[in-house]
Amino acid sequence: MTYDQVRHEIDFPRLEALNRYWQYSPPVHISVALYFGLKKPVKVKAQDMAQSLMAFIDGGQSG
Repeated sequence: MTYDQVRHEIDFPRLEALNRYWQYSPPVHISVALYFGLKKPVKVKAQDMAQSLMAFIDGGQSG
């Protein structure tokens, strides 16, 4: 299903019903991920990334 199809065919009542259904019967890929203990990747903040890059460029030396 394309984004345009979803936008035209799914309204708020249907979306709410789908979300309620998924609370008790999640999609297979989510169930499998939970079974294997997989979690969402941690998002890295831009500031932390910049500090890490600067430390790498400086050769790990502080100051």
